[in-house]
Amino acid sequence: MRVRCVRNEISMAEADKSGMLARAANNRRVTVGETYLVLGIDVVRNQEHRGTGVFFQVNDDGGRPSWGGWQLFGIVDAHASHHWEVEVTENGGVLMQPREFFDSNFHNDLAEGEPGAAEIYERVVNRLASEF
Repeated sequence: MRVRCVRNEISMAEADKSGMLARAANNRRVTVGETYLVLGIDVVRNQEHRGTGVFFQVNDDGGRPSWGGWQLFGIVDAHASHHWEVEVTENGGVLMQPREFFDSNFHNDLAEGEPGAAEIYERVVNRLASEF
């Protein structure tokens, strides 16, 4: 799946209307007009730090995984990745992403610069990119 960034923030009024928290939906690590590979989709319900809504995880301008609300993007290629797995979350949400991302330590290890996590991330991004 690929999306094009149409903006990198939503207004408080839009956020309130959708049930999403604006600070969670906004993403300043993407550039308007650029196309991004979608790494995962998170449909959340009443989550404390996000509210309720649909979030796309993209490979951002810095080559890192980064979440943004659906309102920030237009869909360029709507095909879901064959490499995504689906998990129903504790609060009834749905998370779709590569199996490797479900490891509870993966994102922390990646943020801390663990070489193994960086290698896994690069391999996953390349695998997903090869589909589109």
